[in-house]
Amino acid sequence: MKKIQQKSSILEVFRKRWSRHFATIPLDEQRTVTADSYTTNCLAKVIIELRKINPERRIILHQDNASSHTAQKTR
Repeated sequence: MKKIQQKSSILEVFRKRWSRHFATIPLDEQRTVTADSYTTNCLAKVIIELRKINPERRIILHQDNASSHTAQKTR
């Protein structure tokens, strides 16, 4: 019998300037990230991690690889 391992989906966030890893967010039981799940779950965790590193600086996010059909909620 062949054992089948379940793939786990994750979202990883990096800072391009210094290639620094910020957060790995497991996508529990989720294969795709919707605008709602991104703004409520993923983005909130990334902001918390960024605030730990630079509490005084403002945060500007550039959403790389976003398609032209990006949801209004994430703009």
